Amino acid sequence: MPALARARPPWQSWVSTLHRDHALVGRIWSVREKRFLKPLELRDRLALTDFVLLGETHDNPDHHRLQAWLISAIVGYDRRPAVVMEMISLDQADKLEAYLEAEKARLKRQAERPAAPKPKKKVRPGGDGGVRIAEAERKAESGKRRGRRKARRKRVRRPPAPRGTPPSVLAAGLGPAIGWEKTGWPSWSIYQPIARAVFAHKLALAPGNPGKAAVRRVGKGGLAALPAPDRRRLVLDRPLPRLLREALTDELERGHCNLVPRSALGPMRAVQRLRDAVMADQLLKAGAETGAILIAGGGHVRADYAVPWYLTHREPDMSVASVIMIEVDGEAKAPGDLVPKAPDGYLAAHYVWFTPRTKRPDPCERLRKRFGLSKKGAGKDLGPAKAAKPAKRARPAKPAKARTRR
Repeated sequence: MPALARARPPWQSWVSTLHRDHALVGRIWSVREKRFLKPLELRDRLALTDFVLLGETHDNPDHHRLQAWLISAIVGYDRRPAVVMEMISLDQADKLEAYLEAEKARLKRQAERPAAPKPKKKVRPGGDGGVRIAEAERKAESGKRRGRRKARRKRVRRPPAPRGTPPSVLAAGLGPAIGWEKTGWPSWSIYQPIARAVFAHKLALAPGNPGKAAVRRVGKGGLAALPAPDRRRLVLDRPLPRLLREALTDELERGHCNLVPRSALGPMRAVQRLRDAVMADQLLKAGAETGAILIAGGGHVRADYAVPWYLTHREPDMSVASVIMIEVDGEAKAPGDLVPKAPDGYLAAHYVWFTPRTKRPDPCERLRKRFGLSKKGAGKDLGPAKAAKPAKRARPAKPAKARTRR
């Protein structure tokens, strides 16, 4: 914890390099108040919120550093929120639990280990040894006068409090322990600040994404493929209002560079709704007593149709705050130029934190190559058959999908 407190805050030490000198970089926009906030103002507000949703661009390291800072800042208000991560799926829950339990077992063994006896001082002859011997005899004689029992009482040395593995070591080992490298997410190294904050403050950590089997089932058969009790519990038995459904479809279309026909986006929309609903469910389970923080892509924390929609339908009395970290570009001048808008025209977040942009290849060019298209053929209708392949692979573990959730 002291190391975390001494580190320079992320907004004073950006890692990403593009557009660092942009006027919006480092500033926080309050959508409702239509004004900029200081980081500590944002901290004060989030600390009083039951569910805090922190949206990111997955491959931007500054977003994860900001998320880690906010976790530590909220804990500073004497709160113990659980942390739910989109990047960890329910399929990895057993590995995550095993890793956390192993650390608990290490702490227990250390606490039960008897303390080593305190070594006795040896009095060497010569020098001032005679003085020390005389002093010891005087104390012994004085002790006899106060009573033999008190003179012979021995001081018990208490074992040291268990310290456990350093948070940085635990954070580094978590990724390999849960098989991160096989999931397709960006390098675990840029997510380590989040895990380090979780372990430093001894917070609960929980998966947020549904398992692969549920995603495949919904991708093939729609939300009706889920068992009826699950649909009711997740609020997936209620259709999104028409305007919100169209807004979600628009976002998916833009996220795939308009290369996938709108008619082929139905399965993707159902899977996106499943992910949002499961993340809300995990937040409610993990944070029933203490509240919770969600780490997810920006698309999942939108205040209109994403995770907040499910939270407010299930627990209307609990407070929710959506914070999206957004990369600036060279053309945008005002906050509204960069923030996604809800169908009612309002910005689809409660707070927006602007950051530099990280360097990455053109995501649309990658999709064109995957579909075998040139830039000239970018607008060509691929048809349902060809669209099915990207729809199947457009999971958050894939780089293409990660780019759709900025």
